[in-house]
Amino acid sequence: MLADGVKMSQGALLSKNGAWPLYSSLSRGKGLLWSWVSFDSTLTNDLHGRLSWRRPASPSPKYYTNGISAVRDLTGSRYVAPIVAAERILAMTNAVISFNGGNRGQLLEANLILGLKAKVTNDSPHKLSLKFASSGLFSGTMREAGASKAFSFKGAVLQKANMASGYFLGTNQSGRVRLRPAP
Repeated sequence: MLADGVKMSQGALLSKNGAWPLYSSLSRGKGLLWSWVSFDSTLTNDLHGRLSWRRPASPSPKYYTNGISAVRDLTGSRYVAPIVAAERILAMTNAVISFNGGNRGQLLEANLILGLKAKVTNDSPHKLSLKFASSGLFSGTMREAGASKAFSFKGAVLQKANMASGYFLGTNQSGRVRLRPAP
């Protein structure tokens, strides 16, 4: 799922040198998402590339009516689900989850405790739920202390980088969610 809530998938053959030609037509052929994604297990991330995302301005989408023209780094890593009770999903116990952008006026952070086999304990005054799927994807909801409405978020674990990253949707913009070791 893209950061504006649009679902996309693509399958392709790898090139001879192990690169993936990622391409998806968006917005009924008026937009596109593309990158050459390289695989290299010796780096901090197993896959990487420069992702180009283009979508024209239009009054119809809920998010980014002025269009999208972005070039961003694309990263990913192999995920290995915890099998035994003594394993953790990430190499950390005390963690911080942060929410930035998405029509938020300021950075919002919450402290978490990551237990064995992806158990999460909220250690903040905010109402937060976070669940990790066996695939390495995560999802949850967050309601800031004193706020009446919660928002949902999604993302993926990057085990080699010892973090997780994803997005949440604001009123008309997406924001970034990051899970990292507490300082």
